Amino acid sequence: MARRLGVAPSTLRSWDRRYGLGPADHEPGRYRRYSERDLGVLQLMCRLVGQGVAPAAAAAAARAEGGRDAVMAPVADHAHGPVGERRSRARLVRGVVDAAQRLDGDAVTDAVGQHLSEHGVVATWQQLCRPALTALDRRVAETGGSIDAQLVANWAISTALRSVGPPQGAGSGPAVGGQVLLACVEGEQHTLASEALRAALTEAGIPARTLGPSVPESALVEACRRTRPEVAVLWSQTLTTARPQVLRAVAAAAGSVLALGPGWSGLDLAELPESVDTTDDLPAALHHIARRCDPGVVVS
Repeated sequence: MARRLGVAPSTLRSWDRRYGLGPADHEPGRYRRYSERDLGVLQLMCRLVGQGVAPAAAAAAARAEGGRDAVMAPVADHAHGPVGERRSRARLVRGVVDAAQRLDGDAVTDAVGQHLSEHGVVATWQQLCRPALTALDRRVAETGGSIDAQLVANWAISTALRSVGPPQGAGSGPAVGGQVLLACVEGEQHTLASEALRAALTEAGIPARTLGPSVPESALVEACRRTRPEVAVLWSQTLTTARPQVLRAVAAAAGSVLALGPGWSGLDLAELPESVDTTDDLPAALHHIARRCDPGVVVS
């Protein structure tokens, strides 16, 4: 059961002792044998804790629900003030990491989707997604395992980001001018940060097109010539994919170029056209694009 839920056996024993979330028919001194109903209760407990709900409140809700519906509205957590907020965020991150560890992609999508609806794209990416992904990266580096959890987290976060729609009353479809072109440079398969930026632009009402992972230089230049974007954003995760000549080629066909991602960290802007800029920060990228495309747009 512990492996199925992605928690430690000691956690299950603690939840049984503290909150009465053990098997309904358990006899002292004998093995704990869980029914499907018990499983539903514990799955709901895991999801609520993952959403930042205090364990006692989550246990009360899980017992009351009786495992009938493992997807329900979160219970309010009454921690107030900066310390309470930090602890709540830490629980949310831990919950997403734990859900990914047990390969529960739906739980990750639900947690990220709820945070998006309450706090917006930038806050969700900065406070929830990036810390959770960093924690999973660290586990892979330390243990050599958890790659499956990484893949689940990436898929689930991407799913949640793609659900973000434009502001109420905004038109649909890319505009003829003033749009943004997003792409990962050739050899770059990491798309999640680019997807987060696209979701943030959509939320701000700034039209954007995306070309996806590993786009060849010739395709980038041709796309810029066809669409004439105000800003072409090129993502690079690693130094091996960050080739300055790509920026020069695209700069000749786009209004401006934003080199986004840690791969460009060693870039010497003095050797590139003035229309090329760089950043490794989602809020900074969003503000840069907003100033270029529509100075009247206010982004938070």
